[in-house]
Amino acid sequence: MLRKCSLIFALLLLLPALSHARTPISGSLFAGGASMDVDFQFSEPLDFDPEDKGDSLGLGLAYTINDSWHVQLDWSVTDAKDVDINQVTVGLNYRFKTGLTNLYGEVGGFVGAGKLDWQEYPIFFDRDRDDLKSREAAFGPYLGLHYDLSDHWSISLGYRFFVQKYKTNVEVDGERLDFEHKNMQQVLFGIRYHL
Repeated sequence: MLRKCSLIFALLLLLPALSHARTPISGSLFAGGASMDVDFQFSEPLDFDPEDKGDSLGLGLAYTINDSWHVQLDWSVTDAKDVDINQVTVGLNYRFKTGLTNLYGEVGGFVGAGKLDWQEYPIFFDRDRDDLKSREAAFGPYLGLHYDLSDHWSISLGYRFFVQKYKTNVEVDGERLDFEHKNMQQVLFGIRYHL
């Protein structure tokens, strides 16, 4: 009994020290906007704009290797007018000082995969035969600014460029039309908690 009480007392003494220590693991929540570039072959004017813009939300989990490098696993969803895109990526980022207190720059790259789904617009041709979903690989560069608010909290502003080739088919004005969402750009604001 005395041994258990001593162990609990020792843990209670360590808790304040542990709560101030920053571990190499952090979690983040980010939100922002996205813009997609779409290629298609169609001679008539469309009754919608396939160059979709939308809102992006995501979650991240990072592991800091050292003061300069960290690995990050991200999940993001982009909700545009006509399509939704879910993506999972793994990135390696380099962090460097900017000369301003607590402000750091970040550069890096990522690889991953995602899925594009058309929403119920435009009119679909044959729901059993249309190719309305696409799963593809994605990769690209990352640029960002990172500001430490405290030992455990930080905020960031980042830019990601996705190289991707989501290919789908839909019917527009009675004709079957092939789309290729070939790249996407995201500008994201994030908040991160360092465990």
